[in-house]
Amino acid sequence: MTDNEFFFSAINEESEVKRKKINEELEKYRTSELEKAKAEAGSRYGEIIAEGEKEIEKQAAGGLGKDKIKAKTELCGLRQSVLESVFSDVEKKLAEFKKTPDYENYLVSSVKNILKEIDGADVIIYLSPEDEKYSDKLLSLSPSVISAETDGKIKFGGVYGISDEKHLRLDKTFDSSLLSERENFIENSGLTY
Repeated sequence: MTDNEFFFSAINEESEVKRKKINEELEKYRTSELEKAKAEAGSRYGEIIAEGEKEIEKQAAGGLGKDKIKAKTELCGLRQSVLESVFSDVEKKLAEFKKTPDYENYLVSSVKNILKEIDGADVIIYLSPEDEKYSDKLLSLSPSVISAETDGKIKFGGVYGISDEKHLRLDKTFDSSLLSERENFIENSGLTY
């Protein structure tokens, strides 16, 4: 190795060490600043909550007028009626869907999805008493489906599977989907105050 090559090699090694050190320091600084920002945001969030609580206490202490209370009560009732109307329509559409040939395909697809998720373990499939007529079809899908039983708690249709082996309950019922969507709707529809 020539003197120049040795010199350049030494410079490159030294610069690599310094570059790594600078990157480590930058990462520590970034992490530190991120933690500070999180702490400040958490502190500000706490202040905002406290301000909101004070405002509520102020309104309660000052007393809301009877008209405001009445208006809020009526608004709450109106929101509930909108919610019930929307989900009543959904329930009717589900009832119509259950009368179509596509419903059987839906049940088969649901059981197949359950079978994928339990990955070869034995499963007991539960369906509504009204859907008991599909039991043989669902049992024939896989030897892993060891039983198809009815559950009177299933009101709207669909199936759920329980695998004792995997300690899993996989719910593909319309009931659970409706409950989840109801909660989503309440949270995201702008109907809360």
